[in-house]
Amino acid sequence: MSQPTHPNASLPKHARRSFNRCNLPAKILGSLTYQHYPAALAIDGVRELYRDIFERLEKLGNAVVRSRHFMAFMSAQFQLERPEEMGYQENSRLDRSKATYLRLLRGWFFNPDSQEGAVLKGW
Repeated sequence: MSQPTHPNASLPKHARRSFNRCNLPAKILGSLTYQHYPAALAIDGVRELYRDIFERLEKLGNAVVRSRHFMAFMSAQFQLERPEEMGYQENSRLDRSKATYLRLLRGWFFNPDSQEGAVLKGW
């Protein structure tokens, strides 16, 4: 990986918030340095709320096995195999049959200002 050309580049002041919901300030997250040298990111309360799944995943040595275990957990947590139990109705005005956490994450990854990003940011 090449070295950043502007190691001190950061978010402009108007794009920063004085608080966020993770362990790193916006100034760091928005910097080129962070993009070139990412650090672990902890979202407030997630580890505490889902302690059991984190402990189970940490015991699994293989990344592929961890990934499968995590996907099974998410499927069970959000009842992805039974969307009607999460409120999906075939005759509903809004088609929510494709509204999954994976789609939400993909939308946010590609465009943090998208509808998916707004949902994740709580806008």
